[in-house]
Amino acid sequence: MHRKIGVPLRIKAVRYLATVAIAVAALLTPTAASAETTATTQEVALAGQAEPRPPQRPFTPPKFRPQPESTKSQDSSCADVKRSLKSIREAGQRKAICFEWETPAEFIETLRESGNSAAISKIENSVWCDEQAENSVYVTRTSICSRRGVIVVLVDTMTGIVLGKAYGAVEQQIDTSNTSTTFDEHFHFELLAADVGTAGMTAEIDAVCSLDTSCRQGSGPWGDVPTPVSIGVPLEGTWQRTWTGDRGHKEFIIDYDLTIRLGGYDGYTGWGGNLEPGDGLYKVRCDNEIGASAGCVVPAFAPTFTVNFEKYPAASDYIDDAQAYIKTHPGDESHSKGTPLHRESDTAIAKKNRDKVCDSTFVAEDKFNGAYEIQCDEYPFAATKESGGQLGITSGKECKQFVIHPGYVEFYPHTPHSMLSYQPSGTANCARASMPKHENEGVGGDLGRFAVSTRLLEDDAYWVNAASWSEMCGCIS
Repeated sequence: MHRKIGVPLRIKAVRYLATVAIAVAALLTPTAASAETTATTQEVALAGQAEPRPPQRPFTPPKFRPQPESTKSQDSSCADVKRSLKSIREAGQRKAICFEWETPAEFIETLRESGNSAAISKIENSVWCDEQAENSVYVTRTSICSRRGVIVVLVDTMTGIVLGKAYGAVEQQIDTSNTSTTFDEHFHFELLAADVGTAGMTAEIDAVCSLDTSCRQGSGPWGDVPTPVSIGVPLEGTWQRTWTGDRGHKEFIIDYDLTIRLGGYDGYTGWGGNLEPGDGLYKVRCDNEIGASAGCVVPAFAPTFTVNFEKYPAASDYIDDAQAYIKTHPGDESHSKGTPLHRESDTAIAKKNRDKVCDSTFVAEDKFNGAYEIQCDEYPFAATKESGGQLGITSGKECKQFVIHPGYVEFYPHTPHSMLSYQPSGTANCARASMPKHENEGVGGDLGRFAVSTRLLEDDAYWVNAASWSEMCGCIS
């Protein structure tokens, strides 16, 4: 399909041309029909009426994804301080502390410009996203990671003049488990350089994971009291949090407050909360709705279900084809217009979807001489919101029709492959195929286990990665 690692690029339209050549050769040298012979001349000719297969591109599902942040993530609390100088003075404060957030790349440039280049080598890389240059929150299905540069600014409230700055870095990594309701966070803060006196400076970090008792949070990474800060000495530790519920599911949006005290003055900055940097991006969901045990995941990450080509080559090739020919490219992350699938957790609705697509108009086409039991195989899957059964079709005959053929004896004799059926192809955004039972049910079983392992709940998004026959055989130039 569009996705593979270490295999040559293929174009399925080219595969059909190669099939024609094989069919011609078969006419010159007749062979007995078997499950390993090539498609007939009539089938090849009729299959050639199908619309051209889009070009294939190499694709590897991402291991993590950045979460988009609003421009608020770059805001500075110093603008608020400067607007409020009068009221701050009237409150008796001669100085004020404010904060500026910067991306790691911007922060490094700021250190250079401020004459603190030596501090760059002191930046710790204590989290898995340490090589990412953007000021973003990065997620996998079981982890959240971020790195931020924070500048502590001391301001004279009488004049508005900046008296000096201290440069720090914050690194965070939250790790969840799909079989545990406890999730940990590694938190790291370090002051790297300063052009203002830092003697007596302290830092205190606080976080809230829930406004009720559904999230139990342990003590902070370095305790719950102001802690002395020294340049080059990291403050770090682990937070432990636990979902206290045992039914349904619960989402926790974690927000943070960092308080810096210097020379008798306090300043604080927050992130993760409403209208703050990283607003809503530190989100964990725990549930007891799927599988044998409760667990927690990061719902912002849409996982990828990979079809096992070695075990189910026909199903993999068919899904690859279906993703390419259906105009919405369902489940295909490699396509610029691809859209994810969304889980339908109601088994009754999933059955209705299946019965609608695989209705009485389906006629099994057996190209394997009775070697396999043939079933109707629908895509998108019945247990998805994108199933043809939920798209308003009245019959599965409106879906695109595919048929599975034996492998090409000259190239990859034991690997079945799909092609558009020689029946009129439907126009709806769905597909069905005459699939060997063991492949249809095998992929379905894998999909069910995938849903459990990634804790896919109702309407959760996910992608489908399926390799094509031509990609895996390495036989078409």
